[in-house]
Amino acid sequence: MGSAIIDRKDKLQALDEINKLASKSLDKKWAICLFPEGTRARDGVLKKFKTAGFTSLLQQLPGAQVVPAVIDGSWELLRYNFMPLPYGTDVTFKVFEPIDSTNKDPKEILENIETSIRNYLNQTIH
Repeated sequence: MGSAIIDRKDKLQALDEINKLASKSLDKKWAICLFPEGTRARDGVLKKFKTAGFTSLLQQLPGAQVVPAVIDGSWELLRYNFMPLPYGTDVTFKVFEPIDSTNKDPKEILENIETSIRNYLNQTIH
């Protein structure tokens, strides 16, 4: 189906699945969507980004274009698993300029993306 089903508690299994997905994406010319927080924020506070999966992807896909994006407000819908569905909730999407990862440090790229997203959301690291 084109997904990496990972166990967040098993880092080796997760990285193995991410590497398999990277390999498939090369063959099939797929784009990959990665959520570096590792889980949903149920309070609207962005969690610290995890670097291992992102770094592994860029090692497997040198020169990949990275397109950062943020979804703001969806946490309010998910806070109580859509029960009740809050009326008047605003959800916005922001797509940032693509980043060419050629000859760039993946951790530095991700740190810059996290900073851009935090600035957009007016949040600091907790």
